[in-house]
Amino acid sequence: MNKWYFLLVIPFILTAASCGSGGKGDGSEGRAVKYVTIETFEQESNCDTSQTDCTIIHFSYPRIVGSGNKSLNDTLDAQIQKWLTGSLTGSEDALSPEAFSKAFISDYEAFRKEYPENSAKWFIRRKVDFIANNNRFVTLQLSEENYLGGAHGMSLNLFANFSFETGERINLEDLVAEGQMEKLEQIAEGLFRQEKEIPEGQSLQDAGYFYMEESGNDRPFFLTNNFAITREGLLFYYNPYDIAPYSMGATILKVPFREIAGTLKTDGVLRDLL
Repeated sequence: MNKWYFLLVIPFILTAASCGSGGKGDGSEGRAVKYVTIETFEQESNCDTSQTDCTIIHFSYPRIVGSGNKSLNDTLDAQIQKWLTGSLTGSEDALSPEAFSKAFISDYEAFRKEYPENSAKWFIRRKVDFIANNNRFVTLQLSEENYLGGAHGMSLNLFANFSFETGERINLEDLVAEGQMEKLEQIAEGLFRQEKEIPEGQSLQDAGYFYMEESGNDRPFFLTNNFAITREGLLFYYNPYDIAPYSMGATILKVPFREIAGTLKTDGVLRDLL
């Protein structure tokens, strides 16, 4: 039952090219994408959160007012909808955040009736926000904390960057100059080893990272496509289980532009940052 809800974070603060979110009803004047912040909250029946723990679901997310680019508006709406409810805007099975929340509470209450001896409370706290919002690119972040009745809860961060001009999602390969991906990964791996104090001769797997790669692979290091563009460089975010066991938590790798400038395209969305 729970896998339907396990989409994806403790909020993570970073310096982006244009930071901050619009307050509810403010329209976020002065930013490339205008939006208002929507809050939704549902809790189980007959439970007083001021007196005891309750099963709850809380969403906070931007509702796009406009950007002058319909393609971008539609792409952002679709990404936000997918992160919040796991469905695509306009699809037959699409649920609104409100309907999704009511279904979550209904499923929990049905579970409690079937297993009354299980008193654990579930929760989902899911927040979508802009961490970059300018006329070159915009970046969304999903932050989530949840507990769905398993051995432990989960905290996750997801990032998605979009071209303001085309409205299309920016993948890592869209930023890298032709033939420079291997060089970028080599530099990033060096920074990773330095940050984690892993000597050059030691296997990353022996150090506890990239443990799911096949044994015998001499270079299991890879750059995740879960990244954010910041003023200083690229921030790569590996969630628990991505490259290390849950007990090691999330892994954050910051790759400054000054280290990798020669590997990136200078005529794209990064041209004002390089």
